[in-house]
Amino acid sequence: MRLTVCFLASLLVPSNLTAQEGDTRQIGRWHHTSKIDPITDANVSEAFTIDDDQRWYLGFGCADGDLMVIVAPTVPSENLRRTWSETMTWRVDRNEPVSEKWILVAQGLALQAEGATRLAEAMMQGEERIALRFGRTAQEHTLVLSLDGAREAIGAMNACN
Repeated sequence: MRLTVCFLASLLVPSNLTAQEGDTRQIGRWHHTSKIDPITDANVSEAFTIDDDQRWYLGFGCADGDLMVIVAPTVPSENLRRTWSETMTWRVDRNEPVSEKWILVAQGLALQAEGATRLAEAMMQGEERIALRFGRTAQEHTLVLSLDGAREAIGAMNACN
Protein backbone atom coordinates (compact mmCIF):
# COMPACT_ATOMS: atom_id res chain seq x y z
CA MET A 1 0.00 0.00 0.00
CA ARG A 2 1.39 3.38 -0.94
CA LEU A 3 1.70 5.88 1.87
CA THR A 4 0.91 9.48 1.24
CA VAL A 5 1.62 11.84 4.04
CA CYS A 6 1.01 15.49 4.56
CA PHE A 7 3.29 15.43 7.58
CA LEU A 8 5.06 18.60 6.49
CA ALA A 9 1.98 20.60 7.33
CA SER A 10 0.16 18.37 9.80
CA LEU A 11 2.91 17.68 12.30
CA LEU A 12 4.77 20.94 12.54
CA VAL A 13 3.21 22.43 15.64
CA PRO A 14 3.36 20.30 18.79
CA SER A 15 -0.29 21.00 19.64
CA ASN A 16 -1.24 19.37 16.35
CA LEU A 17 0.55 16.19 17.30
CA THR A 18 -2.07 15.13 19.80
CA ALA A 19 -5.03 16.53 17.92
CA GLN A 20 -4.86 13.92 15.17
CA GLU A 21 -6.89 10.74 15.34
CA GLY A 22 -4.95 7.52 15.48
CA ASP A 23 -2.31 5.97 17.64
CA THR A 24 0.43 8.23 19.01
CA ARG A 25 3.10 6.62 21.17
CA GLN A 26 6.01 8.24 22.95
CA ILE A 27 9.16 6.14 22.75
CA GLY A 28 11.93 7.73 24.78
CA ARG A 29 12.32 11.28 23.42
CA TRP A 30 10.64 10.31 20.12
CA HIS A 31 7.05 9.87 19.03
CA HIS A 32 5.48 7.50 16.54
CA THR A 33 2.04 8.12 15.05
CA SER A 34 -0.04 5.79 12.97
CA LYS A 35 -3.47 6.41 11.50
CA ILE A 36 -5.67 5.59 8.54
CA ASP A 37 -6.00 8.40 6.00
CA PRO A 38 -9.71 9.26 5.73
CA ILE A 39 -9.49 9.89 1.98
CA THR A 40 -7.20 7.13 0.71
CA ASP A 41 -7.53 4.55 3.52
CA ALA A 42 -3.73 4.34 3.45
CA ASN A 43 -1.93 3.59 6.70
CA VAL A 44 0.04 6.76 7.48
CA SER A 45 2.85 6.73 10.00
CA GLU A 46 5.44 9.23 11.11
CA ALA A 47 8.33 9.41 13.58
CA PHE A 48 9.37 12.72 15.12
CA THR A 49 11.03 14.52 18.00
CA ILE A 50 11.09 18.08 19.28
CA ASP A 51 14.08 19.74 20.94
CA ASP A 52 14.18 20.50 24.67
CA ASP A 53 13.17 24.14 24.12
CA GLN A 54 10.26 23.04 21.90
CA ARG A 55 11.52 25.36 19.16
CA TRP A 56 12.56 22.77 16.53
CA TYR A 57 10.97 19.68 15.05
CA LEU A 58 12.69 16.78 13.25
CA GLY A 59 10.32 14.32 11.62
CA PHE A 60 10.24 11.41 9.18
CA GLY A 61 7.31 10.55 6.93
CA CYS A 62 6.58 9.49 3.38
CA ALA A 63 6.04 11.74 0.38
CA ASP A 64 5.26 10.33 -3.06
CA GLY A 65 6.42 6.89 -1.94
CA ASP A 66 9.83 8.06 -0.68
CA LEU A 67 11.05 8.55 2.86
CA MET A 68 11.31 12.23 3.72
CA VAL A 69 12.76 14.07 6.71
CA ILE A 70 12.09 17.67 7.67
CA VAL A 71 13.71 20.05 10.15
CA ALA A 72 11.44 22.96 10.95
CA PRO A 73 10.69 25.49 13.66
CA THR A 74 7.63 24.63 15.73
CA VAL A 75 6.47 28.22 15.26
CA PRO A 76 6.94 29.40 11.66
CA SER A 77 8.78 32.69 11.28
CA GLU A 78 9.61 34.53 8.08
CA ASN A 79 12.52 36.29 9.82
CA LEU A 80 13.94 32.94 10.90
CA ARG A 81 13.42 31.51 7.42
CA ARG A 82 15.72 34.18 5.95
CA THR A 83 18.62 32.76 7.99
CA TRP A 84 18.34 29.24 6.53
CA SER A 85 20.63 27.84 3.89
CA GLU A 86 20.19 24.69 1.85
CA THR A 87 23.36 23.09 3.20
CA MET A 88 22.78 20.91 6.24
CA THR A 89 25.58 19.28 8.19
CA TRP A 90 24.60 16.43 10.47
CA ARG A 91 26.51 14.12 12.76
CA VAL A 92 25.31 11.09 14.67
CA ASP A 93 27.22 10.45 17.91
CA ARG A 94 30.97 10.69 17.17
CA ASN A 95 30.75 9.60 13.53
CA GLU A 96 32.07 11.75 10.71
CA PRO A 97 29.92 14.81 9.89
CA VAL A 98 27.93 14.68 6.65
CA SER A 99 27.20 17.87 4.67
CA GLU A 100 24.61 17.80 1.92
CA LYS A 101 22.06 19.92 0.12
CA TRP A 102 18.55 19.87 1.54
CA ILE A 103 15.43 21.26 -0.08
CA LEU A 104 14.14 24.58 1.19
CA VAL A 105 10.38 24.13 1.67
CA ALA A 106 7.79 26.48 3.13
CA GLN A 107 7.90 24.85 6.57
CA GLY A 108 11.64 24.17 6.86
CA LEU A 109 14.38 22.12 5.28
CA ALA A 110 13.65 18.69 3.80
CA LEU A 111 15.64 15.72 2.56
CA GLN A 112 14.03 13.00 0.49
CA ALA A 113 14.70 9.50 -0.88
CA GLU A 114 18.26 8.14 -0.55
CA GLY A 115 19.45 11.03 1.61
CA ALA A 116 16.58 10.60 4.07
CA THR A 117 17.14 6.84 4.13
CA ARG A 118 20.87 7.35 4.82
CA LEU A 119 20.05 9.73 7.70
CA ALA A 120 17.39 7.39 9.14
CA GLU A 121 19.77 4.43 9.05
CA ALA A 122 22.55 6.43 10.73
CA MET A 123 20.15 7.58 13.44
CA MET A 124 18.81 4.07 14.02
CA GLN A 125 22.40 2.84 14.51
CA GLY A 126 23.25 5.75 16.80
CA GLU A 127 23.22 5.63 20.57
CA GLU A 128 23.16 9.15 21.97
CA ARG A 129 22.46 12.15 19.75
CA ILE A 130 22.21 13.75 16.38
CA ALA A 131 23.61 17.22 15.83
CA LEU A 132 22.38 19.29 12.88
CA ARG A 133 23.80 22.62 11.70
CA PHE A 134 22.41 24.89 9.02
CA GLY A 135 22.02 28.56 8.28
CA ARG A 136 24.01 31.44 6.99
CA THR A 137 27.45 32.13 8.45
CA ALA A 138 26.25 35.02 10.63
CA GLN A 139 23.23 33.08 11.91
CA GLU A 140 23.91 29.37 12.06
CA HIS A 141 21.45 27.12 13.84
CA THR A 142 22.76 24.09 15.70
CA LEU A 143 20.34 21.50 17.05
CA VAL A 144 21.32 18.61 19.26
CA LEU A 145 18.57 16.02 19.60
CA SER A 146 18.44 12.85 21.64
CA LEU A 147 18.32 9.51 19.84
CA ASP A 148 16.59 7.91 22.84
CA GLY A 149 13.69 6.09 21.17
CA ALA A 150 14.66 7.00 17.59
CA ARG A 151 15.50 3.43 16.58
CA GLU A 152 12.10 2.16 17.69
CA ALA A 153 10.05 5.14 16.44
CA ILE A 154 11.64 5.23 12.98
CA GLY A 155 11.65 1.44 12.79
CA ALA A 156 7.92 1.33 13.55
CA MET A 157 7.08 3.40 10.47
CA ASN A 158 5.44 1.65 7.55
CA ALA A 159 7.62 1.23 4.51
CA CYS A 160 7.36 3.98 1.93
CA ASN A 161 6.12 2.07 -1.10
